Amino acid sequence: MRRVALSPLVLACVLLLAGCSGFAGDGAGADGGAGVEPMGGGAGGGSGVNVTPAPVPAVERTESARSVAPGVTATGVSDPDSLLSAHRSALAETAYTVRAVVNATYPNGTTYYRSAATTRVTERRERYYYAGRFARPEGSANALVRYESWSNGRVILTAATRRNNGTAAANATAGGGAADDGATDSATAGRSSATSGNTTYRAIPAEYERNAGIYGPPRYGERIEVPVSVAETAVRDRTDTVGATYYFVSLTSVRDPSALASARFRNVRNASGWFLVSPQGFVRQYRLVFTATTRNENTVRVVESIEYSNVGLTTVERPSWYDEATNRTNATAGATTNTTTETSSNTSAVNDRAVVSRTYPCSVPS
Repeated sequence: MRRVALSPLVLACVLLLAGCSGFAGDGAGADGGAGVEPMGGGAGGGSGVNVTPAPVPAVERTESARSVAPGVTATGVSDPDSLLSAHRSALAETAYTVRAVVNATYPNGTTYYRSAATTRVTERRERYYYAGRFARPEGSANALVRYESWSNGRVILTAATRRNNGTAAANATAGGGAADDGATDSATAGRSSATSGNTTYRAIPAEYERNAGIYGPPRYGERIEVPVSVAETAVRDRTDTVGATYYFVSLTSVRDPSALASARFRNVRNASGWFLVSPQGFVRQYRLVFTATTRNENTVRVVESIEYSNVGLTTVERPSWYDEATNRTNATAGATTNTTTETSSNTSAVNDRAVVSRTYPCSVPS
C-alpha cells in the first residue's frame, strides 16, 4: 500500500487540533481551573507545557434581581398581585387612616370635578368612619356634595347630602367616590331612611353589608393595582427614616391606558405617577396624573392621590349626626348601644409614625 507523506504544515495542524481536545475532557475541576493535565504528558510526566485556562466567572445574583418588597425588584414591579396581597396583609387587623383625592381641572385651571375622602378604620374592619366631599360645578341641582358612613359592627348609618332636597341613596365605591345604591327593594329589607333638609339618613344592618358587600370602607388597594399592572415601573430611590424605609417607584409608559378609564374619564393619555412602598409591601402613598376626555368631550387634567397615615393609631368615634340619624331612622337597639372608641395596639406590621424625610416631585393635594 502506498503511504502518503504528510507535509510539516498539515502535521502541525493535526497535532494542534488533537491537543485542543484536552480542554473538553473531564480533567477540569469544579472551579474550571484544577485538574488540567500538561499537553503531551501522561502517567510518565515528561517535559510538557503546563496550560492554565482562563478562569470561569462565578454566576452571582445581580442587583436587578434583588427583591426590595413583595412583587417588587430593584428594577420595578414584577408581580402586581403579590404587591397587592402584601399591602392588604400590612393593613389587616390594624387601624389606619387613608385619604383619597381626585381633582380634575380644565386647561384654564377651573374645576371640572373634585372628590376628597377620608376613611378611618379600626383593627376590626367592620368599625369605620368614611367622609367624602364632592364638587362638580356643572353637575345637576341634585348632585351629591357630601357622603358619610359610620359603622359600629352592628349597624351602618349613612348621611348623603345633596345640593337640593333628594332621596337617592349613595355608598362609597372601591375607588373612594360615591355611587348610587343600585340595590333592589327586595335586597334592602331591614333598612330604613329619612330625609332632613337636603340630607338623607339611612340605617342598614351590618349583616346586609357582609352579604352584599355594597357598603363598608373603600378598597383603595384595587385602585392602586390597576396602574401598577399596566405601566412601566422603576425603583428610583430609597428613603430611610427613623424606624421606616420606603422605596420610591415611578410609573411611566402606560401600556393600556383604557384600563385607567372610568365612567367619568375616558380616552386616558399621558399618564404617569409614583408610589412609596415599604419592604413589607405596604403602599403608603400613591399619585397618578393623566389627561382624559369627559362625557361632554372636554379635555381635563386629572390628579388622583391616596395616602395612608396613623397606622396603628387611628380611632373611630360616633359622627356628629349620629343622634339625628338614629332618631329619624328608628334604628334598632344595636345602633344606639354605646360603643367604645376603637384603637389598635398592633404597630408591628407598619410603623407609620415616621415622616418621609425628603420631598418628592409631586406632593399630595390637600
